[in-house]
Amino acid sequence: MRIQTHNIAQQFNREVIFKNITLEMSAPETVAILGGNGSGKSTFLRILSGKSMPAHGSITYSHNEIEIPQEKLYGYISLCAPYSAIYEQFTLEELIRFHFKFKNPVQGIKASNIPELLSLEKHKSKTIEKYSSGMKQRVKLGLAILSNTPLLLLDEPFSNLDETNQQFMSSLITEHGKNRLTIICTNHLANELKLCNRRINIEDYKK
Repeated sequence: MRIQTHNIAQQFNREVIFKNITLEMSAPETVAILGGNGSGKSTFLRILSGKSMPAHGSITYSHNEIEIPQEKLYGYISLCAPYSAIYEQFTLEELIRFHFKFKNPVQGIKASNIPELLSLEKHKSKTIEKYSSGMKQRVKLGLAILSNTPLLLLDEPFSNLDETNQQFMSSLITEHGKNRLTIICTNHLANELKLCNRRINIEDYKK
């Protein structure tokens, strides 16, 4: 998977969030998008995911040297972000079955084994709305990591997770992200930064 941005810029009410972002990211690579709260890193990730359009500029996506049209981008992306909703009226079992109607699990993982893998086997028959914030984050992050897509987009993925679960999710990202392009928005959280072999500071694109 390869992403090329061409002079990407975004603004709201005449306030420039970032501008002139021209760069290339390609698999296998794990990229940290750095910035403090309100810096624009989540806005940039929304643009990369196709959920928002930039005010200026364009993006080219390709996989195996074939360009991906915008309308087919969903099938190539797994996203975990605060604004990516899950159906909380579903039980975990129902949510997993629904999710994998549209995407396949990564190689070596069966969808039916995911509750146990996420240490949620005892809760698989509960509706997601009854989960704690940390459990919900495990579900969202687990479904993204364990979906077989060449692009993995994670916005502050370890929020609401304790140290033990951060370490566990780090191991999942490392194991299943080897041949993918993984992009992580992070507020300089150490366990998130340790996963990344490249860093891009969104503050550099405000001048």
